Amino acid sequence: MKNFKQSLRKPSLLLTAFLLSFQSGALANPNAIAALQSSGAIVGKDNKTGKVNLVGSNGPNGLKLPGNFPSQPGNPQAQAMNFAKAYAPLFGVKNAATDLVAKKSLKINGESIVKYQQVYKGIPVVGGQINVNLDKSGNLLAITGEAADNLNIDTTAKVSAAQARNTSLKLVQKYYKLGASSVKVSTPQLHIYKPGIIDPGDAQSPGKLVWFVKVTPIKSQPLEQIVLVDAQAKDKVVLTFNNIPDARNRQTYTANGTSNLPGTLVCTETNTTTNCTAAGTSDTAKAHTYAADTYNFFLSNFGRDSLDGFGLPLVSTVRYSPDGFPYENAYWDGNQMVYGDGLAKADDVVGHELAHGLTQYTSNLFYYYQSGAINESMSDVFGEFVDLTNAKGNDTAAVRWKLGEDLPASIGVIRDMKDPTLFGNPDKMTSPHYYKGTEDGGGVHFNSGVNNKAAYLMVDGGTFNGKTITALGIPKVAKIYYKAQTTYLTSGSNYIDLYNYLYQSCTSQIGIAGITAANCTQVKNALDAVEMNLQPVAGFQPQASVCPVGKNPVNAFFDDVEGSSKWNFLTLKGYNPWKIETGYAASGTNLLYVEDVDSLSDSVAVMKTGVTIPAGAFLHFKHAFGFEFDSTNNYDGAIVEYSIGSTGVWQDAKALFVEGQNYNGTIFNGSGADNPLKGRTGFTKESHGYVSSRYNLATLAGKVVRFRFRQANDNSVGSLGWVQDDVRIYTCP
Repeated sequence: MKNFKQSLRKPSLLLTAFLLSFQSGALANPNAIAALQSSGAIVGKDNKTGKVNLVGSNGPNGLKLPGNFPSQPGNPQAQAMNFAKAYAPLFGVKNAATDLVAKKSLKINGESIVKYQQVYKGIPVVGGQINVNLDKSGNLLAITGEAADNLNIDTTAKVSAAQARNTSLKLVQKYYKLGASSVKVSTPQLHIYKPGIIDPGDAQSPGKLVWFVKVTPIKSQPLEQIVLVDAQAKDKVVLTFNNIPDARNRQTYTANGTSNLPGTLVCTETNTTTNCTAAGTSDTAKAHTYAADTYNFFLSNFGRDSLDGFGLPLVSTVRYSPDGFPYENAYWDGNQMVYGDGLAKADDVVGHELAHGLTQYTSNLFYYYQSGAINESMSDVFGEFVDLTNAKGNDTAAVRWKLGEDLPASIGVIRDMKDPTLFGNPDKMTSPHYYKGTEDGGGVHFNSGVNNKAAYLMVDGGTFNGKTITALGIPKVAKIYYKAQTTYLTSGSNYIDLYNYLYQSCTSQIGIAGITAANCTQVKNALDAVEMNLQPVAGFQPQASVCPVGKNPVNAFFDDVEGSSKWNFLTLKGYNPWKIETGYAASGTNLLYVEDVDSLSDSVAVMKTGVTIPAGAFLHFKHAFGFEFDSTNNYDGAIVEYSIGSTGVWQDAKALFVEGQNYNGTIFNGSGADNPLKGRTGFTKESHGYVSSRYNLATLAGKVVRFRFRQANDNSVGSLGWVQDDVRIYTCP
């Protein structure tokens, strides 16, 4: 276990620990999205499902309707429906005219907002809502929302409304100890429930017909229990939650110097003993209090109900001590916070750990190289924001931006966001402190300093690296980071992505919470000051452009691995199959993945069907790899191959390479049980996170071609493996 001075959470380098089980729904047409983006629009996607959840203008001026839709700017309701017809299909709405019902129409400062409820055969979809926001001229500022797609549901209820009411009443009586005479139960209404819209469920699961029931207490109490009762299976509750937005639910335990989790329950949301309140000095009191401060920060600034947005209980265990030894560390284990003795007494540490939970439920940034550094930095940023706004702990100027100033003296401050170099962390990408090795997951704790410095500059301002930044303050900067975290970042994002996303997050919120275009200039100044769009050294993470500036790709083949599989997975030797996984995606949620195993193997992911290569075409893909190597030899590696027509002859594509990450080594040509690709050049060693590669297909024009990704191992210890995403064959007209 890493010492706390290097870690505020339990790290893991194993991909499988982060390949979560979420499945994505149908993704919108990538060509339609590309066309929108080329017009200057913002297109946001849900990180769980990969579906579009935002089409907006990049600034205060709205988007015009596509030419094939009638424009009625003088009639906001009709104009909003025109935009819904144009863009709601990207969200999963099959037919906007029949599947969307206007529920509310507003006019604020000359702007029109029309809110639609999604229906299926006339039945409302729980959480299915599309909002259309128009500017004063009837142009589109934004269309947002979530929708259920591919519904095929029997809408005949087999459970009566009375039975559903009784089931809901029994549930509330059981969990809240409230008698039937002390609550009100709403009249059950039929709804459609689709997992993945209002909860982090499996978006591939079919929807259900449910009775929607609301149970509230007669006397004032923070309770509004929503109960979705299966309308076709008696006494079955599909989903239930308390809909009161400030219904905070903290559960704080003590391990009493052991490794037992969660331990002995000490504090609940209603416990008012000294060991559970701000007046207390114990570890439980501090953990409990600072968990509330963190919850309140996300609720008051972003309207977010806990880490998952749905009231997730905040579970903490203090005085954790594995095997009886002191544990000078703290971590988020995917379900709860865990603290060694004294670690919960620092509010920025508590905020940091809880922010790891926020990341898990939003961008799910993979804990590896730059995506891991961003993961760590996001926790530092939000943890420090909690520290600087909760009026607790030590907030003097001397410790402002220091992380862990309230920790026990044996640990002390562990990072400084104002000057990361004080702790050997980089304050810009080209800093000599930028860690380029493979330890610490590729430097996830060290290299967090780049974004930490950027956040400090945005909030407090200053002059750094030739740039002068005017301070924006915490409220504005918090909104900019929050939207980037929850809307734009994906699990495999690099610093160049964060550079673009933070600026995009700012420009998309101009006019919100006082954010101005001038503020966004300061955001860009801060990002440029820390050189977030550069590489620490030349060739560290090679990237290939898709098209020259001003041109947009026209795809002959595109796969971001979010829809039905376009690949066959074959094992040529041994056993190490490719698979579709989640958890480290360049976009959306899914990715192609093959492990680097410790047994002799040779396996491929091959396109199911050939593509007729257009004139002037390219192959472009994003990938990340980590293969076994030492100072002398590259034991494992990978190559790209292609086959023309039905010959079955596979040729190495290395001669077609033009830009980005090229083959970077020769696979070891030894004796004994050697790699099947021994002696060949290929992708070897480490890519340091996501890179991209581009190949010129001019010599293949007019031919039907299939490509395959081939990875092979010897019989010794493995590493990360090979991850593929966003594969395209295209032209740049």
